[in-house]
Amino acid sequence: MNSYYIFKSQGDIVYSLPAIFELGGGDIITGLPTDQFKALKPLIDYQEIVKLWHEGNNYIPPYSINLEDFRYTQKEGGHLCDTFCQLLNVEANWKDGWLKVPPGEDLGEYSVINITQRYRDKVFNWNKDLRFISENGNIPVLFLGLKEEYLAFAKMYPRHQIRWIKTDNWLEAAQYIKGAKYFSGTQSCCLSIAEGLGRTYRYERSPFFDNVRTGLPRETILNNHTRKIHFALSRIQESYRNFLK
Repeated sequence: MNSYYIFKSQGDIVYSLPAIFELGGGDIITGLPTDQFKALKPLIDYQEIVKLWHEGNNYIPPYSINLEDFRYTQKEGGHLCDTFCQLLNVEANWKDGWLKVPPGEDLGEYSVINITQRYRDKVFNWNKDLRFISENGNIPVLFLGLKEEYLAFAKMYPRHQIRWIKTDNWLEAAQYIKGAKYFSGTQSCCLSIAEGLGRTYRYERSPFFDNVRTGLPRETILNNHTRKIHFALSRIQESYRNFLK
């Protein structure tokens, strides 16, 4: 049985799973912070042929494959799943989804949104997506993520009724994502889970780390502009802010 080492991050570990499955699974050893490790472990362990383990006291157990090398093989615009497959020299059908998740509580129709601070497009306005949800059923919007992320987002968009939902681990979060009518967010672990579940999703593409774009019909990119346009819009936005001072 193979063992794999990947230092960080949670989303990268989820994206590595299709390639690992092709090699028959095994143990994944990670250097994630302890709280992140505890949050991710239930989701990974539920996948049956893989188990997540934590390096302890700076000691890394022996492993057979170093997944950290994906950082040197990653191509501009290439998807992370393909990067891991290339690294491990396998072909995996990841585009139909690869995660297993038990059914969650029946909450009726709702939408899930997840906005992190990383990989943001600073000129993108989330009113566009919130209006889409309102105009297509006017269903409750649940925010998955840290409490401080929720408070910052709710402060920016006070006209919309958004409720923070607390989860103890990523398996619980995956159940909410699986059961939602709509899922939207930034490039994050939540997005990797939405992809892994094979569901439709909407996301804010990072102008700088474009490595999860699939081009599949179930994917909607909310801000499909180039890095050059992003810089131009940022300068205009900053000039406008200075003018108002």
